[in-house]
Amino acid sequence: MVILRSQLCPFLVDPSSRATEWLKTHLKDKKLEVINQQDNNFTTQLELAVRFGKTLIVQEVDGVEPVLYPILRKDLAAQGPRHVVQIGEKIIDYNSDFRIYLTTRNPTPELLPDMEAIVNEVNFTTTRAGLTGQVIKLILIFYLSSNGLVVPFK
Repeated sequence: MVILRSQLCPFLVDPSSRATEWLKTHLKDKKLEVINQQDNNFTTQLELAVRFGKTLIVQEVDGVEPVLYPILRKDLAAQGPRHVVQIGEKIIDYNSDFRIYLTTRNPTPELLPDMEAIVNEVNFTTTRAGLTGQVIKLILIFYLSSNGLVVPFK
């Protein structure tokens, strides 16, 4: 819910890529583009996504490129009835349907403080405590249901 409805750009820390795959599946009905931040044509793909209101998943974000800052801060300017944003040296029409999601497989990304203020970091790193809790839950469900103490949900 946080990922899909946040006013800030979601920044997914996703070492296993499971959350990213879920996001791709969940957004497949949108005009979805998936790119890597290191792609040679990254800026061009970003410009097109902003202009045409696409949903953009940017993978392998280890450090946020400066070209993304105006978009993440929503530094929009009005030019008559339309809004524009500066991407690099270009002024691009901003389509209000545009959405962007940043993902990294790095379990310990280092975001600058100014970036932390304009993204919503959601950490999907598996921890020992989280894994222990999941195993205990499964054992309890199995034990209780095998002893007739829990009626399974249908």
